[in-house]
Amino acid sequence: MVKHTRIFAEILKASICLTIGGFVFSPTVFAWTEPGQAPPGGNVSAPINTSSGAGFDQALQEQQAEINQLQSMVAAQSADMQKIKEKCDLLNK
Repeated sequence: MVKHTRIFAEILKASICLTIGGFVFSPTVFAWTEPGQAPPGGNVSAPINTSSGAGFDQALQEQQAEINQLQSMVAAQSADMQKIKEKCDLLNK
C-alpha cells in the first residue's frame, strides 16, 4: 500500500509540473505567427547587404579626397621646412 501511495505521489508531482510547464510555455508557442510573404517582402526587412554598390564607391571617393588633402598638407609642410632650412643655412654662413 505504501509503495502504491509513493508511485501515486510521483505521478501527481509529474502531472502538476507538466501542467504548470504547459501554461508557462504555451504563450511562447502561440505568439509565433507565420510570415505572410516570402522574405524580404511583407513584414521582413531587406537584408543589410543588398545595395547597388554606390555606398562603397562614395566611401572610396571620400577616402581618396581625404588622402589627397593630407598629401597636399604634407607637401606644404615640406615646402615650409625647406624654407626654414634655407634660412638656417643663410644664418650659419
